[in-house]
Amino acid sequence: MKTGSKRVKRATTIIAACLMILSGLFFVTNESKAAVMGKAGYLFVTLGQDNKVAKIDLKTGTVTDYINIKGISHGVAVSPNGKYIYTGQLKKLKANKILVTDILTKKRVAEIPVNMRTHHLAISKNGRYLYATATMAGKLLIINTDANKIIAQIKTGRLPYYVAVGPNDKYIYVTNKRAGTLSMLTLRGKNVATIKVGRGPSHIAFSPDGKKVYTTDAMSKTVSVVDIAERKRVAKIEVGNDPHGIGVSSDGTIFVSNRRDNTVYMINPSSLKIVKKIIIPEPGHIALGPSKNKMYVSSRASDKIYVLNVLSGKILKKIAVDGEPHQIVFSR
Repeated sequence: MKTGSKRVKRATTIIAACLMILSGLFFVTNESKAAVMGKAGYLFVTLGQDNKVAKIDLKTGTVTDYINIKGISHGVAVSPNGKYIYTGQLKKLKANKILVTDILTKKRVAEIPVNMRTHHLAISKNGRYLYATATMAGKLLIINTDANKIIAQIKTGRLPYYVAVGPNDKYIYVTNKRAGTLSMLTLRGKNVATIKVGRGPSHIAFSPDGKKVYTTDAMSKTVSVVDIAERKRVAKIEVGNDPHGIGVSSDGTIFVSNRRDNTVYMINPSSLKIVKKIIIPEPGHIALGPSKNKMYVSSRASDKIYVLNVLSGKILKKIAVDGEPHQIVFSR
């Protein structure tokens, strides 16, 4: 009996110890989650003619600050360390520049002379190169961010419109709106391929596995699906009127804004069929948030950023901004 009692006591002690360990693990896990949630980061969006960039806290979904700029900024990029914000000037000026602003102090730290209007911006993941489409000049500008000067001006095709850095920081992609092509280049600007897509290609997004690149084709009312390895269009998706912004969720679902239809389409990546239509007034840019569970859509007609659940497409929040929102980027 004594031996049996000892065994029961020992077993009870072991179970209690295990429960304490599991409790501790649960506590640590939840603390870790809370820490991650507490560092949700920020969204930055240009406000066009209002000459401001709105800074939005992703945790609270509220505007926390405005950064004053000049020259009608449409394109925006943030340095990977989250310290600097780059904005272009879409307005024709005597001496157009790309402005570099310290996000914390809101002080201008550099003005990069480009002498041409710039539309969209992108930055390499290592932060070494900044890219700007000078649409009306017909060029892609490559800027060294250490020296803050242009190191290359490249003619990619007629009316270079949007630029995006591809997966693994290996290639950059540029839509040429009047040429109906997608240019694939190295980070330093060497042309790798020119791929025929739909008419009036606009924005760019990538599949989660990095094997496909998508373009919205405004004039043909399609989305082109391009195989990166084959360097050719392998499919097209019929969408709404004036497709513009595009974003892709972690499970591959494609979100497309149709500006003239006031809709955002959700598209199944396997069947390439539309699974949902979301009503948003004049939706523009689309971007997947850092948490990967929310998609953000700028609405020019309402001066708001719409926040969507990536699984259901449900509108979770509408964030009012002080002006007409355009390109969206994120920073932690």
